[in-house]
Amino acid sequence: MSYQVSIPEIVKSILQKLLDNGYEAYIVGGSVRDQIIGRIVHDYDITTSALPNQIKAVFKKYKVMSFGEKHGTISLYIKKQMYEITTFRTEGKYTDGRRPDEVFFVNDLRSDLARRDFTINAMAADINGMIIDPFNGKKDIQNKLIRAVRDPNERFTEDSLRILRAFRFALRYGFEIEKNTSNAIISQNYLIDEHEISAERIATEMKEIIIYGATAIRLLEKYGTLQLLFPNITQYEYSNTIDYLDRIKSPNMELNYAILFHKTLMRDKSVFKKYLSNLTGYGNYAKQYIELISSKIIPLDIIKNTGKIRLIIWLEKTLNKIYKKNSFNMQKYIDDIVQIASIIHKIHISDKFTDELHQSFNLFTSKLVVDGDDAKKLGFRGKNISHIIRIWRLLFYQNKLLQKEDYYKIIEDSINNRDIDSIKNKLTIIEMDNEDKKVVYSELDRCVIAFS
Repeated sequence: MSYQVSIPEIVKSILQKLLDNGYEAYIVGGSVRDQIIGRIVHDYDITTSALPNQIKAVFKKYKVMSFGEKHGTISLYIKKQMYEITTFRTEGKYTDGRRPDEVFFVNDLRSDLARRDFTINAMAADINGMIIDPFNGKKDIQNKLIRAVRDPNERFTEDSLRILRAFRFALRYGFEIEKNTSNAIISQNYLIDEHEISAERIATEMKEIIIYGATAIRLLEKYGTLQLLFPNITQYEYSNTIDYLDRIKSPNMELNYAILFHKTLMRDKSVFKKYLSNLTGYGNYAKQYIELISSKIIPLDIIKNTGKIRLIIWLEKTLNKIYKKNSFNMQKYIDDIVQIASIIHKIHISDKFTDELHQSFNLFTSKLVVDGDDAKKLGFRGKNISHIIRIWRLLFYQNKLLQKEDYYKIIEDSINNRDIDSIKNKLTIIEMDNEDKKVVYSELDRCVIAFS
C-alpha cells in the first residue's frame, strides 16, 4: 500500500504557483484516498492558505470561475479541465442540518481537514506527494473501515446526508463502518427525515448506492434507512427484493430500482409513482425506464412456448408506444426485461430466446415496402387502410422477402373472394405451430371488415 502519492505535472504547476506566491497548497480528499486504495484518480481538488481574492490574483492570466467564492472555492480552467482550489476553512453551525450557516477562512491545514466527514477523506498531500494524515485515514484504509472524523454524532448532526455517504463509501470500497460511527448512524438516522434533505441530494447519493444491488439494500435495511427513504415498502416486498437482487447481481441502476419497486407497483401504483417522483435529478428518461421495466414483465407462457408470431405480437402490444415515444436504447431495454422476467418467474431464460426477442423487435420495427398509399391504390379508404396494413405486416412477419407485387396480389385475391381465406392459405404454407396459427387467424379475422 502506497504512502506517497503521485501528482500530475499540470496539478504540480498549480501547486507550485501558489507556493511561489508564499501560500501553502496541497491536493486533498478523494485524489489522495483513491491513490492509497489503488484506484484511478479522475479529479484533483486543491486546498490552500490563499484567500479567494488571492487565488484569483495568482491565476489572473487564466480563466477562473467564482461561483463558489462565498465558500472559499475558485474554479480554475486549464486545457479544458477544471480544478477547484479552496481556501483552508472551518465551518459554523449547521442550523438546517444541510449546510453551514457560515464558513471561516483559516491558515491551518489541520483545521481544514478536521471539518471533513470521514478519515479516509481527511488526508492531503504536498507537491512531493508526501501525505498529511492527522486523523489516521491511511490506517482506516488498511483496516477497511469507514470512520467519521472526531465525533461521529457531530458529523451526522451537521449534515445527515453523510449517513448515505458512509454507505456509499462502504459499498464502493467493500469497507465496514467503524463501531462508533455505526452506532451514531443508528441513533442519528432519523435526521435524514427531520432535516428535510432535498430529494435531489438523496437521489444523487442513492444513484451510487443502488448499483450495489442486494448488498446495498441489506445495508440500508440494517440501519433502518430503507424504511425512511421508502416508508411504504413492506417486509414481504423487501424479502422479494433481496431474493431477486441476489440472483441478478447487476450494477444497472435502473434495473435495480425496477426490482426494488416491482412488488410495490403491483400492490399500489400511487405509492410507486411517489417513489419515482422522489428520484429527482435522474431525468424523465431514467424514471420512465424504471417504470417500464418494473411493469412490462414477459409472460411465462410466451417464454415457455415460443412461437415467432406470438412473440412479435406481444412485443408490439408491449413496446409499440414505448418505441415511438422514447429514445431508449431498446436493445438494452430488451436485455433488462429478460433479466427481470427470469428472476420473477424463477427460471433460466436461454440465450436463444433472448436472440429471438431481439430479432422479433427488429422485425416489428422494420419498415414495410408497402404503406397506406398502396392500400388506397387498391381501393381501400378510411379505417380499412389500417386493416390492410395490418394484414401486410402479419405477412411480413412470416416472410420478410415478399416484394410489393406479392403484397398487392395477396390482397387482390382476397378482394376477388371477398374474404381472407386466401391469406390464411398463404400463411398455412409457411411453417407455423398451431398456437401461432390461432393468433394469426384471430388477427386476420379482425381485418375481414375491409373486404365486406
